[in-house]
Amino acid sequence: PAPYTALPDEAWGFVDIAVPNRLELAGFTGTGDLEEGAGRLLEKGAGAVVVTLGPEGAMIRRGREVKRVGAFAVEAVDATGAGDAFSAALAVSLAEGKPLYEAALFASAAGALACTVVGAQPGLPVREQVEGLLRGPSGGPPGKFQGEV
Repeated sequence: PAPYTALPDEAWGFVDIAVPNRLELAGFTGTGDLEEGAGRLLEKGAGAVVVTLGPEGAMIRRGREVKRVGAFAVEAVDATGAGDAFSAALAVSLAEGKPLYEAALFASAAGALACTVVGAQPGLPVREQVEGLLRGPSGGPPGKFQGEV
């Protein structure tokens, strides 16, 4: 299980975008229901919630709107660091002014690529790799998604 530290309810008001995995979300909120758990963090003041779901992609909740981001199908050998790659790529994309869904798609690609190499640091992808996966094998729209997009 992922480590998490309980936060006082008033702390969530300082969180623009919370990025827990499903176990952390359950720990923070006391429920295993993703939409309900994300809703509880929003009620506590978080601006948006992006729940990482490993090979199932991610779920975004902002207000009443819920969206799913599919996972990219890759030859996964080690998931160590995938969540860190996701969070870092999400932050970079948001800092560049991308909308949350587009940033989460970029992050999903980065997280998937991080699983293709053994080890956390060696598995961190560079931008060109992430953009290549997003373009897909034909240079067109991304392909090889798993889950709902």
